[in-house]
Amino acid sequence: MVVLSLGVLWFPCLSAAQLGTPVDFGDSLAVSDQEFPKEISPRQAELIRERVAQLGSPIFEYRNDATKQLLNVGVAALPTLQRAYRGTDDLETKLRIEGIVREAYIDYHVFDRNGFLGVSLRPYWLAQHGAIDVPEGTVGVVVTNVVEGSGAGRAGLLENDVIVSLDGHPIDGTRGQLVQAFAATVRSHRPGTDLRIGLWRKGRERLIIATVGRAARTSVRRGNIQVIPRLLREAEARFPTWWTAHFESAPIDRTDQ
Repeated sequence: MVVLSLGVLWFPCLSAAQLGTPVDFGDSLAVSDQEFPKEISPRQAELIRERVAQLGSPIFEYRNDATKQLLNVGVAALPTLQRAYRGTDDLETKLRIEGIVREAYIDYHVFDRNGFLGVSLRPYWLAQHGAIDVPEGTVGVVVTNVVEGSGAGRAGLLENDVIVSLDGHPIDGTRGQLVQAFAATVRSHRPGTDLRIGLWRKGRERLIIATVGRAARTSVRRGNIQVIPRLLREAEARFPTWWTAHFESAPIDRTDQ
């Protein structure tokens, strides 16, 4: 795989062998609202068209700014990007579109579907009674670190907090499963949703509301998050086939945005 640098962004350029032989899968694989449900206003649609048009600007700053803004827009820009990709022969524009689409696809299938709280944990169970001032028989997880700026950090979670419930449900499991059970519950919340966290702190029971966020890509790449890397690898493995079908082979979705 060859990696080309476009300003401050790095986009991989897939070879023909990696993309595979183009196959006509029919109209069903045109990028559409059915595949990536979205709600955008006419003004938002107009702004997307403007930003996509700027990808071909002769001014580097305009191209780079449009790229960043379209990365923030995500899957709502895919139909317009598809039309632009198939309508241009400019190599840089095509590479920028491929990079934007790759990020949007992975965000939609991985980061936008798996919540991230921003804590490191270890199990807490009866055998540890006395180590932290909580009632006898308490089962849960102990916070060992809080990521600055994360949902946990903004909500006020602290090191040594003993979390015993999420959304009113106790954290259940054997010693080795408590942290995994906690993590699975957090991941089931989409980024932007609230999570009610019941905990003990210095002998007092508390309830904290935290807004679930998205896992930082840097944390995932470093292996600091245990499950999302697998989902990321799976999405990245699916992308070349999806890209070929929708952008190299499939008919264009002509629905105007």
